[in-house]
Amino acid sequence: MRAFTAAAIAAFLLASPSGAQDRRTVTEAEFLAGLDERHPAVATLRAEIGEAAADQIRARTLSAAELAIDREAPEAAPRQIDLTLRWQPPRPDRRRLEIAAAGAGLEAARARFAGGRLRLLESARETFARWAVGTSATEVLERQVTALEALSDRERRRAEAGEVSGLDADRVAVAVARSRSDLARASADRAAALASARAWRPDLPSGVAPELPPLPPSAAVSETTHPRLAALTSELERARVTERLLGKIAEVPTVVAGWQRQEAAGETFDGPLLGLSWPLPLLDRRRAERTAARARVEALEAELAFAEREIAAAREGSLRAYEELRAAALGAGSAALEVPSLIAAASASFTAGETDLTDLLDTLRSSTDIEIDALELRAEALAAHRQLVLSSAPLSEATPAPQAAGALAPATEFPGDPR
Repeated sequence: MRAFTAAAIAAFLLASPSGAQDRRTVTEAEFLAGLDERHPAVATLRAEIGEAAADQIRARTLSAAELAIDREAPEAAPRQIDLTLRWQPPRPDRRRLEIAAAGAGLEAARARFAGGRLRLLESARETFARWAVGTSATEVLERQVTALEALSDRERRRAEAGEVSGLDADRVAVAVARSRSDLARASADRAAALASARAWRPDLPSGVAPELPPLPPSAAVSETTHPRLAALTSELERARVTERLLGKIAEVPTVVAGWQRQEAAGETFDGPLLGLSWPLPLLDRRRAERTAARARVEALEAELAFAEREIAAAREGSLRAYEELRAAALGAGSAALEVPSLIAAASASFTAGETDLTDLLDTLRSSTDIEIDALELRAEALAAHRQLVLSSAPLSEATPAPQAAGALAPATEFPGDPR
C-alpha cells in the first residue's frame, strides 16, 4: 500500500495537465495583434490629433469677406443704398507663424498619441501576463491538490484499517485544505485576469489557454526620440512661435469696397465706395499675452530639461532591474525543471521506508513552492521589461507590433479554433 501511494503521488504531480497537448493556445503576439488602429482603446486617442489637424486647417484658411447692404430712407432726406464688401488680408509674417504654431501642435498631438498607444500596448501585455501566469499557477496547484487528495484518501483508509495513526491522516487533510485555499486564490486571480483579457480581445475563443510570454534579452535603446520628449519639444516650439506671433502688434488694414446709390428729388446719383479700416494698437499692445507666453516658454524649457534626465534615469534603472529579475527568473525556471526528479526521489525514499510522511509532505510543498516562485519571478521580470519598454523609444523590437489597420483579428485566426 505504501509503495502504491507514493507511485500515485508521483504520477499525479509529474503528469502534464489533462488535455494540454490538444487544447488551443494563444501567444502574447497573437493577443496583441488585435490592438490595431480600429481597436476602441486606440481609437479614443485620436481625438487630439483631429483637433490639432483642424487647428492647422484653420491657420491656413484666409478670413472670410463681409458683405453688407445698408438702406436709408428717411421722409425728408435723400434715400441711400450702400453695398459694401469688407475684407482684412492676412499679414504674411503672422500667417506663417500661425501655420508654424499649428504644425508644431499637430506634431505634439501625434507624439502624445504614440506615447498613449505604447502605454495601451504595455497595459495589454500586463493583462496577458497576469492571465498566463495565473493559468500556469492554477495548473500547478491543481496537480498538487489532486495528488494530496489521493494521498489523503489512502491515508484515511489506512488509518481506519489500523495500519497508520489517525494523526498522519489528519496531517494530510490539513495539507489538502491549505492547498485548496491556495488553489482558490489562484483560480480567482486567473478568472479576473481572463475577464480583463476579454475586455481587450472579446473575440477570444472559449477554452483558449495563454502561453507564458518569453523573457527577451534587454531591449536596446532606440535612437528614436521618446514620445514624451517629442511631445514636449513640439510644445516648446509652438510656445516659442506663439511668443513671436504675439510680438507682431500691427494689424493689416481692412479693405472696404462697394457701391453707393442715392435718390433725391427724382434724381439718382451712384458711384463706387473705397476705404480702409485700420485698428491702431495705441493702448492694447498684448503685453499681458506676451508675459504669459514667455512664462510658458520658460516652464516648457524647464520641463523638457527635467524630462530628459528623468527618462534617462528611468531607462538605466529599468534596464538594471530587468537584467537582475530576468537572470533570477531564468534561474528559478531551471530549478523548477528539477521538480520531477525531486518528487521521484522523495517518492522512492518514502517507498523504501527511508523517509516518513513528514518528509514527503515537506518535499511536495517545497516542490510546489519552487514552481510558484518561478512563475512569480517571471511575472516580476515581465513587469520590469514593460517598464523598460515604456522608458525606451516607442515600439521597440521587444514589443510585438500590432498588425496593420483593419478589423480585429477574428477568433478563427487563433490556432486550433474549430469552425
